[in-house]
Amino acid sequence: MSQLGKRMHELIKPLSWLLGKWRGEVGKGKYPTITDFNYVEELEFIHVGQPNIQFSAYSWHPETNKPMHREVGFIRRKADCDQIAFIIAQNLGICEIEEGTFTESEIKVESQSLGRLTFGSDPATKK
Repeated sequence: MSQLGKRMHELIKPLSWLLGKWRGEVGKGKYPTITDFNYVEELEFIHVGQPNIQFSAYSWHPETNKPMHREVGFIRRKADCDQIAFIIAQNLGICEIEEGTFTESEIKVESQSLGRLTFGSDPATKK
């Protein structure tokens, strides 16, 4: 394996517990501006040989199977520390960067940058 290949593997190895497909049970969504709703969500985390993890999150209505929320992006790790970043694009017209830390079983992030379509639906997302 090349030095670059080894370095990429070292960056991703501490996050390998995330790799695979994760599916939740029926969840309940609540927002002040819309009617409560049920959903099912599936997340997939894959390593494609670059120093990041690609992810996708898809949700759908549990009874009708109608597609709901979608997001795709990447997880990047800062070398030689526990810092991590999510780079996310949502089907609602929101793009975000979240940064934080990780352990062997937990990730904690907070939004750092948020972009939104100029013609997106209200309310405007702030964080």
